[in-house]
Formats: sequence, C-alpha cells, structure tokens
Amino acid sequence: MVSEITDQRLKAHLLEIFSFLNSSYLRSPLF
Repeated sequence: MVSEITDQRLKAHLLEIFSFLNSSYLRSPLF
C-alpha cells in the first residue's frame, strides 16, 4: 500500500534528521 511506502520514507527521513542533529550536537559546545 501507499501508506507502507510513505511510512518507510518517513522513518528513513527521521533517521537522517536524527543522525544529523546528533552529530551537530556532538560538535557544538552546548551539551
């Protein structure tokens, strides 16, 4: 179904955003 495809895309997109934010937070001296 289309919902399954969009769900996989959403999970992959969220994973990319999470990894990007995680790497940026590790580089920044905020935490």
